[in-house]
Amino acid sequence: MITNDLQLYMKFQRQPRVLGTLCYYAPTNKLLVPPGIKPGDRVFICGYTQSGDDVYVTVADVHYWSQTMSLPDKRFAELKAQFVNNIPKDKKIMVIWKDLAQ
Repeated sequence: MITNDLQLYMKFQRQPRVLGTLCYYAPTNKLLVPPGIKPGDRVFICGYTQSGDDVYVTVADVHYWSQTMSLPDKRFAELKAQFVNNIPKDKKIMVIWKDLAQ
């Protein structure tokens, strides 16, 4: 990504992978943007792959984050269940984790 704004550039250098983390989508390859998401969209991490390579994470629109994370005192298992139950499958998008920034 090329930008003259230093603050924006620094935001896109950090790469979060924690369930529930709010992020911006900043694809390194603009030709491989999956349907349902645009560069610069605010998303949150709602899942991850079960494989050992740890390359992809699942994200959803920030709209679903406010519905799910507003409930206090969530344990990890409960939080994961909320993501599975409250977000429609077609709204979950798998992206490369390096394309996310806080």
